[in-house]
This record gives sequence, structure tokens and C-alpha cells, in this order.
Amino acid sequence: MIQGPWTDDDVNQFLRASRLPVRLSVVAPSGYPIVASHWFDWDGSVLRCGMPQSSRLAQALRRNPKCAFEIAADTPPYKGVRGQGDAYLTEDVDLENLKSLIVRYLGDVDSSLAKWLLKRTEPEVIVSITPKRLMTWDYSERMSDAVS
Repeated sequence: MIQGPWTDDDVNQFLRASRLPVRLSVVAPSGYPIVASHWFDWDGSVLRCGMPQSSRLAQALRRNPKCAFEIAADTPPYKGVRGQGDAYLTEDVDLENLKSLIVRYLGDVDSSLAKWLLKRTEPEVIVSITPKRLMTWDYSERMSDAVS
């Protein structure tokens, strides 16, 4: 299922350690893609993120669960994981997924951003993506003298 230079262990290590957002691409009703960045977590087989229930991405995924994603830095050395998969949406009961993502990315739920996110009244959904295909790249070696 993985194409590229990384093993399953490399992918798992990168995704579990990464605090980069996932760039999630879905097919809009117009037939054109929509891309948005979201915080994510990886359990070794499923990529999970969250979003408001009425967001354009959530609506698009309900119509068509096929999606693409990428987790990669914007600065050298360029490396990361991208893939395609099927998404499944469930209600984020008691905002447990959102709280978990906040702790993963912010460290705790005490910041003003965390409090703002948790106070929103709109229901959240958990987007669970089961990858069908993963591709990796790592230009660390060939870019070693380009990184300061």
C-alpha cells in the first residue's frame, strides 16, 4: 500500500510525531476539488480529524467519501506522506476528538484558541479516513546542503 522510500514504521513514526496539519482534499458538488487544512491524529491505520458538521468539507464527504490528503512541511528538506482514502463521518460526542486534537497541537485546553474552539455551538464531526494508497517522499539527503 505504501509507495516511496519509507517503510510502514517510517510512516507511523512521521505521522505520530508530526504537528503539521493535514491538507485534506474532497470533491465539491461542482465537481471541483476543495482543499482545507485540519489538525489530525494517526492511530497506525486511520487518519482522524475534526470539523464543524455543516462545513463545506463535511457536506462534500457525506456526498462522496473519496478524498486525498497530504502531510508535509513547507520548508526544506521536503518530505512527507500523501494518499487517497475513504472518509467516514461520526458525531464528536462530548467533543472528545476535538479535545484530543487540541491537546496534541496546543499542549492543553487552557489557551484562548482552545477555549474558543470548545465554546462553538455547532456540532463537530470526526472524519476517519482509511487510506487506500500512501505515497512518501524524503529529499533530506539530496537537500542536506540546502538546509541552513
